[in-house]
Amino acid sequence: MPDKPRADLSAFASALRRRGIAPPVADRLALEMADHLDDVVDELIAAGESERAARDRALARLGEPETLAASCCAYSELKVWWKRYPRVAAFVYPLMYVVALPAAPVLAGIAHRALVARWTACLFASGVVTSTLFWLLTVVVSPG
Repeated sequence: MPDKPRADLSAFASALRRRGIAPPVADRLALEMADHLDDVVDELIAAGESERAARDRALARLGEPETLAASCCAYSELKVWWKRYPRVAAFVYPLMYVVALPAAPVLAGIAHRALVARWTACLFASGVVTSTLFWLLTVVVSPG
């Protein structure tokens, strides 16, 4: 029997993500739900229905993606940690930003080494030109 197309439950996975379910868990649940849907379709086809009718009936039996996602959200262990522990997240996230803030320019400098080197060379060259002009001005203007 040729491979049949898998059920597309991306709407279910995105509904789970919107409700705070961790992305890897949402993807796994969508794959499991697609397996269940395929099993129901196979069962209905074996009972004598056409493939299209079996798929429509299986989707109707499965339910709306939003309803399924709402029922999955009842299990807090599926949610990302900042949804499970919002008070801890309110304390940890600002600390992470305080730590990351000084590191950001250093990381940006490392990521753009050539640009920083060019900028430093331009600053050095402009300093040399400016100091040379000031020296010439001092020589020309000073009496004696």
